[in-house]
Amino acid sequence: MKPFAILALTLILASACTNHSNDDTIAAVEIMINNCDYDAAQRACDKLVADSATNQLSASQWGQLAIAYMSLAESTNEDANTALATQCYRKAFATDSDSASVFFDNIGIEEAAFAHTLLMLSSSIDSPADLNDFEADTIPTDIN
Repeated sequence: MKPFAILALTLILASACTNHSNDDTIAAVEIMINNCDYDAAQRACDKLVADSATNQLSASQWGQLAIAYMSLAESTNEDANTALATQCYRKAFATDSDSASVFFDNIGIEEAAFAHTLLMLSSSIDSPADLNDFEADTIPTDIN
């Protein structure tokens, strides 16, 4: 496991010197997640998002971050990482909806469940349910 962490760290450090730094960092994040190095992956994802104003991310990079955050949500900070994944998903489509659609249409089977969840969450933000349409549940008077 250590060699993979060293490789991931090397990719991150090397990426600071190249034009493909975002792709390299995202590749390193995927390696970290696969090797259960969730803290390092979390820091790398958070840094990419924080630096996104100066390092403009492509729609597919936003999509990759959305999937990475969903993967992280399975192991740590479920609510916060799911919220961040949803934001990244929405940013992907805001950046370039055609590229985002292509990215999410071509992800692997394992990530497809994440993409579906993100679609549902994003849709509920855009079109929230009217709670007045729902009837309150009633409590039975007799439980026998």
